[in-house]
Amino acid sequence: MYLTTKKIVSKIKCSICKKEGHNKRSCNTTNILVSQEKINTKTYENLEMTTDILHASYWRNTNTFKSIKDKQTQIKYYKSMNSCEEVLQLVDLESKPFGTESEKIIQEIFKLGPRTSPQNDGTLNGKKIEIKSARYWACKDDCVWQHLEPDYDYEYALFALLDFQCWKIWGIKKTLLMGINC
Repeated sequence: MYLTTKKIVSKIKCSICKKEGHNKRSCNTTNILVSQEKINTKTYENLEMTTDILHASYWRNTNTFKSIKDKQTQIKYYKSMNSCEEVLQLVDLESKPFGTESEKIIQEIFKLGPRTSPQNDGTLNGKKIEIKSARYWACKDDCVWQHLEPDYDYEYALFALLDFQCWKIWGIKKTLLMGINC
């Protein structure tokens, strides 16, 4: 028994260039850039739409958007607790900038000396200090301090919580915090 193969030429037609013998995936035709203005003009010429469904005035009435709009956020929570403008400015920052700016503020308030390495945030009376800052979660009297490294080079940790009108600060010796026996 012998197997033979015969090349079968198909009469497929490309949807891009409209030529036979290949499809849109193998088409060598250069893509043409079309401006947003042309797209908008063509769209409105071909569609009989009285409302632009992509405009905010349309989708703001969807159930999904309404549920998001009414959702409690961190900034809404702080505003509802009558926080001062300075606190609201910090609350409104993204996580990384909030941590960086909070650290600088705490360093300045307590007149901390310079860090001795990337593994601490400053010094006070020769003691190396790590600063961790947090905000309240939306609608909760709760927060979390993250990324406290047990192997980093610091002796004390300062935990700063941005309250509604001020900072709340707690300090603890690293050995006590981590349960390390001296």
